[in-house]
Amino acid sequence: MDTKQFLGSVLGSEGNYCLWCYNSNNKTDIKQEFYPSIDELIQRADELDAAAYNVFFALGTFKEPDNRKQINVNQMKSFFIDLDCGPSKEFIDQPTAFEELRRFCKTNKLPRPTIVNSGNGLHVYWPLTEAVDEKTWFPVAEGLKQLCIKQDFPADPSRTSDAASILRVPNTYNYKGDDPKPVGLLHGYLAEPIDFSEFEDCVGGAIPVPERFAPSAYRDALNAQTSGSFKRLLEKTDNGQGCAQIQYIIDNQDSVSYDMWRAGLSIAKVCVDGDKAARVMSSNHPEYDFNETVRKMMDTGGPQYCSTFAKHNPDGCDGCPNALSITTPAQLTKIVEEAPPEPEIPQYPAPYMRGKNGGVYMRTKDEEGNPIEVPIYHHDFYVTRRLHDVEQGEVVAFALHLPRDGVREFTVPLMAITSREEFRKNMAMKGITTYGEDLGKLMKYVQTWVNELQQTGAASEAHQQFGWVNDDTMQEFVLGDKLIKADTVEYNPPSSKTAGFVDAFKPMGSADRQREILSFFNVEGLELHQFVVCMGLGSILMPLTGLFSFAAHLYGGSGVGKTTALYCNTAIWGDPHFLTLGQRDTPNSRMARGEVYKNLSLNSDEMSNMTPFVASDYCYQFAEGKQRNRLQGSANTERWRGKPWRMMGCSSGNISIYELLSKLKADPEAEMQRILEFTVDPNLKAIIDKDKTDALYRDIQTNYGHFSVPYIQYVIQNRDQIAKLYAGIKERLDKAANLTAVNRFFSAGCTNVLVAATIGNKLGIVGYDVRHLFDWIVVELKRVKAVISDTGPDTNSIIADFARDNWGSILKIKSTDDNRDDVVDLVIPENMPKNKLIGRYETDTKLMFIPIKEFKKYLVDQYINYASTVKSLKEEMGATSKVVRITKGTSLNLPSQRCIVVKMEGLDETT
Repeated sequence: MDTKQFLGSVLGSEGNYCLWCYNSNNKTDIKQEFYPSIDELIQRADELDAAAYNVFFALGTFKEPDNRKQINVNQMKSFFIDLDCGPSKEFIDQPTAFEELRRFCKTNKLPRPTIVNSGNGLHVYWPLTEAVDEKTWFPVAEGLKQLCIKQDFPADPSRTSDAASILRVPNTYNYKGDDPKPVGLLHGYLAEPIDFSEFEDCVGGAIPVPERFAPSAYRDALNAQTSGSFKRLLEKTDNGQGCAQIQYIIDNQDSVSYDMWRAGLSIAKVCVDGDKAARVMSSNHPEYDFNETVRKMMDTGGPQYCSTFAKHNPDGCDGCPNALSITTPAQLTKIVEEAPPEPEIPQYPAPYMRGKNGGVYMRTKDEEGNPIEVPIYHHDFYVTRRLHDVEQGEVVAFALHLPRDGVREFTVPLMAITSREEFRKNMAMKGITTYGEDLGKLMKYVQTWVNELQQTGAASEAHQQFGWVNDDTMQEFVLGDKLIKADTVEYNPPSSKTAGFVDAFKPMGSADRQREILSFFNVEGLELHQFVVCMGLGSILMPLTGLFSFAAHLYGGSGVGKTTALYCNTAIWGDPHFLTLGQRDTPNSRMARGEVYKNLSLNSDEMSNMTPFVASDYCYQFAEGKQRNRLQGSANTERWRGKPWRMMGCSSGNISIYELLSKLKADPEAEMQRILEFTVDPNLKAIIDKDKTDALYRDIQTNYGHFSVPYIQYVIQNRDQIAKLYAGIKERLDKAANLTAVNRFFSAGCTNVLVAATIGNKLGIVGYDVRHLFDWIVVELKRVKAVISDTGPDTNSIIADFARDNWGSILKIKSTDDNRDDVVDLVIPENMPKNKLIGRYETDTKLMFIPIKEFKKYLVDQYINYASTVKSLKEEMGATSKVVRITKGTSLNLPSQRCIVVKMEGLDETT
């Protein structure tokens, strides 16, 4: 590839071309040079490449050949992205980056780009048909950057919209590492130029951006912190760095001219200690009057310029050390005022201070020893606490105050605070843009905070789960970014596990509308929907039961309000659409959510595509209250698992979980006792108005989370009374529904629903008829118990199913017993199995001989317990266990083996 042809396609034709490089053997040897032509740049690039320099070119041309700043950019003739590749980079290798780039281009209908292999990564270019100015180019480049972010395409965001960016010159070498790597065009393809407006359409248009070349908002933020201090001016003057003219006025009060004196008062006027300053410059005058002096000061207008002082006292400015840096002595009075203490904002550690209007400043001294306040960051930014995260180690919690966004709170691993690049990335992710020397100052500020907090207190636990901090005491509850206590709500910094959920728990919409939606179900016939809503409230009461979970499943057709009820359940706590799992969510992700939710209800909509095995696994694992134990991918150690969950979970679908379980095994009672399945009556469509339920479904997604805090605080304040209420209702329910220990999940879960309904009524959250709901639950429990009782196999069925399933492999023969000792006649079998032999049936005695090994295998395959089945066979059918030779009476002489012997009347007539 011709380097000139490439550079000509991506660089404008007007302006100066910039070359930037560094010596691979001495990284402090950095050069930045400008050339009027591409030819000269290429010639110099070749020379430097031969000398083992890493050589780059700037993507823009520049107005003046003296700096590579965006404000100096003249023309842009391409859009570009930088794809970093490597084990620790955004892309594992170049082929992966190439495939992701191809997908990105296809998705957004972008033309095939020019791709340069940078040695490690890929540099991607879309050349333009004509060059444009930087102001025109930047909003579209910003659109490209935002498009990459939106589509999770991890191009380096620091490059994409930076007109002053540099990328490697093709046909040079990348000298990073031990082996130099060639930099060149990938596949030898040079892209066709694209029209600017066409590219703009591909990336979704330009992104409106504020004026960047005159950052007045930043300067205004800094200037708003400063005030004038006459004391500061006098301190500088004493050090020989102040204003001799002001000192002249002080020393010559009785003889100084009126105009000179008035000029001095104009400086005092802009100082917070102006009255004192006026007195210092005036009190020795024989006609001094304080009030008159202050009046004169207030009439001086703005601060007078240095030229005015020089006019009235020409010799006073001779030898001024500030002659080239200030235009008025008022500039020497500048001081950053410290903000008064505020209860919501902590005191910054010395030597840092908070400006009167916010921002971070460091008290220090300049080279001459004068006190100064160095700006660190122009908005309030501070550390709130240290945390210990079980996965990330030490973590630091921050608060950032932004004028338009309010207070933004976030956490960063301490490990990132000790690495300059990781610190920059983490700060940028949260909206803090700083680089160069300012980045180092900000890092030092944060490290000072950490050291201060390490001296003054212990690190707190970073809560990895929502719900009760301690299930036994139930006195503190984590919900989103809140730590809820009996009478207070404190800030809870998000952890690595909970950070992605925090916003979902912020209340939205109207409490009255949410209450109105929940009240919709308060009619006869919608008791199931009431039950589901109260499961949401009752989930946090599960620690009172001693069990880990209670699960319910809604089975029935569409249009009967299953999803709406689930959303109302979830909306007690937060955003129902985000927090409720859907059809495409995997079983592992469901349990991962359960671990994070811990005590909050775990709801899953449209679980209609479950396999029987997944259904069985769900019943068991949810009841166990914990994730599967797994090893870390990079070490032979167990992954972290949270505390066991104690929660309720409700699912819906168009298929019966009970039926799925029956397909998997002959006796699914253990699983069925762990999930309460409700068949939703299709006739509910006559009760539920579709237009209303559509409105409910829509509105519950924008009106949620308003009752969580008062409900939790009520539970904390009344835990003992609620425990007594639970015990009383449970006793009544067990008696009414005839529940036993085997029904413990049903008993605990349904009791909690009734307790939650009672509390919800008291707090005005719901207004359901608890007595009527109690009676409805009793009827449903009796129905479900009958269904489960009819599902499991009886002893006769098991042995009959065994015979039916294996009839072709059972030897059918008449008995060989007679009264002669040690004589066995050969008997012609009625059926001699050809492939395998797993049993013997004597047609005359009706005795079935089943080898224990074969019977165990059959029962295991059917998920039926062997010991209990044999016990039932002996008790109900008179079965025995004896050692026999099942081929007796045939020419096949197999050894004896222990068998189950059972009489099967009528078997040959029915099989």
